[in-house]
Amino acid sequence: MLRHYANSVLLIESNRKFESKIVNGGPFQGELTRHCREIRALLCSLLRATPKLKLIWSLSPANSAEYFAEMKLNRAEPDPEKAVSLRGDDVFKQIEEETHDTPEKRKKPNAVLLRHMAQHLPGMGRGDVQTMMLSQKVTNLKELFTMSAERLHAAIGVHADRISVFSNFDFSSSD
Repeated sequence: MLRHYANSVLLIESNRKFESKIVNGGPFQGELTRHCREIRALLCSLLRATPKLKLIWSLSPANSAEYFAEMKLNRAEPDPEKAVSLRGDDVFKQIEEETHDTPEKRKKPNAVLLRHMAQHLPGMGRGDVQTMMLSQKVTNLKELFTMSAERLHAAIGVHADRISVFSNFDFSSSD
């Protein structure tokens, strides 16, 4: 969402039972249960990883409708056909085509995606994954795992051997 829209919004709708707790800290005020601490930590990490993300905390669907009506005031409605036609890689290509006349900005990879990729790729840390993605020699995981060893070494560098072994490993069990 952050890649495709200038203003991205996360809507959280609370129950009526939280109305009395809205003053300081919202529904998490005074909550010390493990579940509440985990939710609060996840929400904080999401907001720290995506500082451009706006957060709207609403008490009911009616409140949410009012917020969005105010935000969309005097703005054109989105084109439903274009919204339906947009998909992962296609969107990225369309955005590049539309912004050819503007000065090119350096694309930053999604921080949440980087964290998840770094957790699962053998021997690679977050910085290594970010360097790989910013070099734009590898555009997706399929390309990463189907590259030749030479291209992989040029794109990744030090960790190319580990990725190559991982991508060519036979995971089928031999009984």
